[in-house]
Amino acid sequence: MKKIILSLAIVAAAGAIVIGATTAYFSDTETSSGNTISAGTIDIKVDGQNPWTKTYTGELNDMKPCETRYIQFTVKNRTNSNPVRVWKHLGNFATDTGELTEPECTSQGGTWSGDSCSGLNYDKNSLHKVVTYDMSVCKVGDNCDVDSGTGELTGNDWHTIISPLDNITLNDISSAWIDIAGFLTDKTLLPGEEIVVVQSYHISPEAGNEYQGDTLSFNIDILAQQANAPEVRSGTLLMENKDSNWDVVTGDGIWGVLKFDTSDSKFDYTFKGHGLNPNTGYSLIYYPEPQTIWPHPITIIDTMSTDVNGDISKSNNPDINMDLKDAKIWLVVSNDLNSTPAMAVWPPTQNMFYEYNLIDYEDTDN
Repeated sequence: MKKIILSLAIVAAAGAIVIGATTAYFSDTETSSGNTISAGTIDIKVDGQNPWTKTYTGELNDMKPCETRYIQFTVKNRTNSNPVRVWKHLGNFATDTGELTEPECTSQGGTWSGDSCSGLNYDKNSLHKVVTYDMSVCKVGDNCDVDSGTGELTGNDWHTIISPLDNITLNDISSAWIDIAGFLTDKTLLPGEEIVVVQSYHISPEAGNEYQGDTLSFNIDILAQQANAPEVRSGTLLMENKDSNWDVVTGDGIWGVLKFDTSDSKFDYTFKGHGLNPNTGYSLIYYPEPQTIWPHPITIIDTMSTDVNGDISKSNNPDINMDLKDAKIWLVVSNDLNSTPAMAVWPPTQNMFYEYNLIDYEDTDN
């Protein structure tokens, strides 16, 4: 009897399935057809050129100590392009002895005879170490006036990125990507907008005869990226002090440059700083974000001290045992840190450096 009842149940279930499959429902279908994905465009012109083919050898030819030479160009976002962030970079440096003269020969320990030099102790061709550099930007349509005779900036709307008063050399700034549209709303150059960039170059008055006739060639690169792209990274970080509004202060002689290997088993770096407190201990730190603990926990990368002039020059390769991603790097007075664990006391002492850009570093054995 139990087997018969079970069989009837199975038949009943199968019948229910058939009934469900034949039931009708009201419905309505609408279709949007012909959909196409279209990639947006990012396209700029420099001095009206695309690609940019202009060179500035004529403006920089036959330079001598204490002279100032100016380079000026515009960067325009194409009208039907998207908003962009714009970065500038100097790189691909190449130096050469160029024309060898009697003063250059003898200043480097050689002997000049006729039209040739012999017995040189060394041949110093490092012009990039004695040529200082500055840069300012302005939005076209604002007061971007320039003195036609001297090349000096006379308009009220220029934004100084690197000041001539800081005496930053081409060697210091080489390979650093600098945001040249950061003064604009949302740091972006809108479609149809244009900025003018002025740079000046100076051979240091301390450059001696060993630099006579030498040559230096380099590239000027302009990179435009979509507005939400990550910041451009490199192994050169410009560091500045900031005011109470967190705006970069230029032209006060207080600045630093950190050069480092972006991927290594240790944080191999060279740091150069100027204008700090003399005879003072400083710490190079990683300042992680977001900060939710007070005082702020930080990672000390290395320590160093200024000389009697407030300058620092140090190379080292500490093992920090961590990757750095979108990292803030600061140089702070060591006495502003609590040691266990390392904490940043706030507000910090004046004369400290903040990152101009963020950095990335891969610890290859971590």
